[in-house]
Amino acid sequence: GPIKGGLAPKVAKAIKEFIHCHSHRQIYLSELAELAQLSEYHFCRMFKSQFAMTPQEYLLQVRIEKVKQSLSHSTQSLTDIALSNGFANQSHMGRYFKKLSGMSPGEYQKYHRS
Repeated sequence: GPIKGGLAPKVAKAIKEFIHCHSHRQIYLSELAELAQLSEYHFCRMFKSQFAMTPQEYLLQVRIEKVKQSLSHSTQSLTDIALSNGFANQSHMGRYFKKLSGMSPGEYQKYHRS
C-alpha cells in the first residue's frame, strides 16, 4: 500500500510527470503544491515521505538524468546542455553532476558517447 503520509499514487505520478516536463525551467513549490491540492508545508512533508528527498533534490536528479542523455547523444556544447536543462551555467551543472554521478560531465561524455 501507499507509504503512510505519502502522496496518493495518482498525485505522485502527476507530480513526477510535471517535474519531468518542466525540468528545463524554474519550478516553484507553489505550482507543485497546487497540483497536489495541498499547502506547501504539507506537500513538502508528503513528497519527502514518498520520494525520500525534497522536491528540489528530485528536480536536480531529473535534470542530471537529462544532462546524461544529452551528453551521450547530443553534439551541443556543455554550456548549451547546461542551459537547456535548467542550469544557470556550465559550472553550476558541473557541480551537481559531479555530486550525483561522481565524475565531471566531460569524463562522463568520454565514456558514454554513442
